Amino acid sequence: LILLFIIYKYFKNRKKNKRKEYYKILKELDLDNPKESAYKISKYSRLLISNEREEKLFYELNVELEKFKYKKKVGPINDEVKILFGRFMDIIDV
Repeated sequence: LILLFIIYKYFKNRKKNKRKEYYKILKELDLDNPKESAYKISKYSRLLISNEREEKLFYELNVELEKFKYKKKVGPINDEVKILFGRFMDIIDV
């Protein structure tokens, strides 16, 4: 009985890999709402950065996403931003 309790506590307290959760959120992101998507991409991408290459690509992506933030009305996300986002997602190691 004690052994079962210890095993239960071990699995209950085991932390989930946050990087995998952030990656999953970005992978399932709906780009049809550009303003919300821009904020989420910025938030979770910043948390996923682990090396200089990812940081550089994040910076480029974030500069492009500035067009969709801080404004009341924004147009749809253009292909350039989608390509940058796709490249960023490809180089992330989870």
